Amino acid sequence: MTTAGSERRVFQRQPARAVLVDLRPPMDASTCLNLQQALSSTLALLHHLTGPCRLPLLSLTVLGNYPECILPLQVVKGSYPRVSSALGELSSLARSMAGRAHSRGCLLEGLQEALAQFNRLAQNFRQGSTTGSNGGGGFPSQIELTVVTAQPPATIRRYVERVSDHLDLEHLKKISAVCVSDPEGAMQIG
Repeated sequence: MTTAGSERRVFQRQPARAVLVDLRPPMDASTCLNLQQALSSTLALLHHLTGPCRLPLLSLTVLGNYPECILPLQVVKGSYPRVSSALGELSSLARSMAGRAHSRGCLLEGLQEALAQFNRLAQNFRQGSTTGSNGGGGFPSQIELTVVTAQPPATIRRYVERVSDHLDLEHLKKISAVCVSDPEGAMQIG
């Protein structure tokens, strides 16, 4: 049997999460719209749940010709209007950029930027807690990166393995690749 205190500690240890949306072909605007709607519904639910936050920090980056961070790493609880605005921006960027040829190196840059963002925030938190100015609670010790792409998952895995020596892996929990496609109007996640 678990107590409320032990459950709170478990949720405080949840990693921060960064979602990177790869707009390289065959990603299209329709698939991005489905993705935006799914993220919006999920984050609205998370925002309105009572109790400890299950998603302490979130960032959202679009990978086009260069990585564009549309939601810097921030607390999800209490910032739903900003999260919702970023999701609207995702939809807008998807309409203008999806399906065009983009630089493959953009994925590496996006991964590096997400890790650097987490490290900067963690350092600021540590400095605040040594001066006593932090508002209490804990800062996640790890970050989890999720790449949402229309590329084959094996391609993304091989690429990440090849560039992993260029990444700061100290606080990285894992990198996940979620492959989405919209072959006949129905989103499939593999």
